[in-house]
Amino acid sequence: MGFEFPIGLAEGLRFYLCLPKVFTDNAKVLTFKLRGLTAATNVYHFLDAYIKKVL
Repeated sequence: MGFEFPIGLAEGLRFYLCLPKVFTDNAKVLTFKLRGLTAATNVYHFLDAYIKKVL
């Protein structure tokens, strides 16, 4: 009977190995969303100022 690798340990190891990837993916998505929000805010302010100048 050889050494049996515990399922819990294998799953835990896989989880810990996947964790950094999940964090970096979430960080990328969050950064992307923040950039989009900033861009949208800039466009809004630009349009707001433009409309005020025109009217």
